[in-house]
Order: sequence, then structure tokens, then C-alpha cells
Amino acid sequence: MINGAQSRFSALLPSDAAIVEATDEDMWSHGLLPEEAACLRSASHKRLREFTAGRNCARGVLELLGCNAAPILVGESRQPILPAEAAVSVTHSEGYCAAAGVRKDTCLSIGIDTETNRELDVELRDLICTGQELVSIARLPRVACDWHKLVFSAKESLYKAWYPLCHRYIDFLEVTLQIDPRKSAFSAVGPRDLRRALGLATVTGRYLIEHDRIYTAVTVSSCVPLRSSYDRCEQRASVANSSGDADSTKK
Repeated sequence: MINGAQSRFSALLPSDAAIVEATDEDMWSHGLLPEEAACLRSASHKRLREFTAGRNCARGVLELLGCNAAPILVGESRQPILPAEAAVSVTHSEGYCAAAGVRKDTCLSIGIDTETNRELDVELRDLICTGQELVSIARLPRVACDWHKLVFSAKESLYKAWYPLCHRYIDFLEVTLQIDPRKSAFSAVGPRDLRRALGLATVTGRYLIEHDRIYTAVTVSSCVPLRSSYDRCEQRASVANSSGDADSTKK
């Protein structure tokens, strides 16, 4: 198990974030609690290993944050059910698994993602990247990374950070990303209803490119995480849609 400054994510997250990586085989094959195992039904061997490593990492993060590391069950939308005082995000990709978390009295939400450093399939680019992003990517300098794949990873991190605050699916094309290669950072603008509900104009994150992997991370330090506020925005959008407002959101 690796935690703290030894993790690749330590350079991407606040210093008070807790990070655990599954470096021991036992974390992939043992330690899943009975209540957690009951959440999986007819899972493949690969999925069971990933789930086991993810839960072990997440509970390790909760312990580092001083929280009760109880079984982490699965919600209606397959999201992990966590203690109210903590925000935790998990990522796994081809033999790598990590979790990172923060206490909500310092940061409201967190999202991390890792992907193999291989080109994103060409047929997926238009499903992941907006037209504006495709134009911007064409102007970025050549690096040892496919920028389209980095956009995919960054949007995965953003979704993981946003979902606990808004509880709704966000499509890749609802988010527009701007990459700053000089700072190894990115900023994102989400859908209008989400920006209004959470009080967020833009969200920023950081990335790290290595020979074999890409790492991205996002934290949300302040917003208005009120479900009632989101509901009001959804109601307004519904009224606008019914009246034929062409500028209203699609969801």
C-alpha cells in the first residue's frame, strides 16, 4: 500500500488529501467485506479484483481521514455510499488502483482518474470532445500523450467530483475543457443548469503524464451543494423546454 507523498496523485491534490494506492496483491484479492461483496452479482474475475482493490483503498483513505471505515455499499446509481463528513474518489485502470479523499470541512468534493497512455480510439473522439475542444487540441504542442485521451480522463475526474453534488448524469459533450500545458492544468465549464445550481462558473484540475499512464484530479472547494437549488434549476429548465425555449438545457 502506498499513501501520501509517494503517490502520483500527491502532486495533483491539496496537501491535506489522503491517498492510498493498491500496490500489494492482497489488496486486489482479499479484504472485501461481506456487506460489500453482496453488492456484486455475477461479476467477472477482473471486476471483482477491481472492486476489491477499490474498496480496500477507499476504506484506507477513510481511516487516514479519521473516519469510520465501515463497509462501503453501493447506491442506486452505483455510486459508493460514504460517511457524510468525507468525499472519496476511486480510480482503476489495467492493474492500477487508487483512492483519494478529503474531509468536507476542507473541501466539498474530489475526483481522480487514471488511464493508460494510449491514443483514444478515433471513432470515440467526437463522442468525448466538443468541437471547440477539437480545435484547441489541434493547436496544442506535441507531447508524449494523446490530448484527446487526457480530455477523456479529465472529464471522468470532473464527473466523479460533480456527481455527489448534483446527482445527475453529465454527458461528455456537456462539458467544455481548456488545457493549459504550461501549468499541467485544465479548466472546465459544465452545463448551464449545473453551474447555476452549484454556483460554479468554472472548475480547475491538474494532470500528470507518464510513459505508461495519465493521471488527472479535480477538487471542488466551494459551491452551493444544495439539492433543492438543483431541483429549482431543473424545474425552470422544464418550464423553458415546454415553452419552446431553444436556449434551454437538453437534460
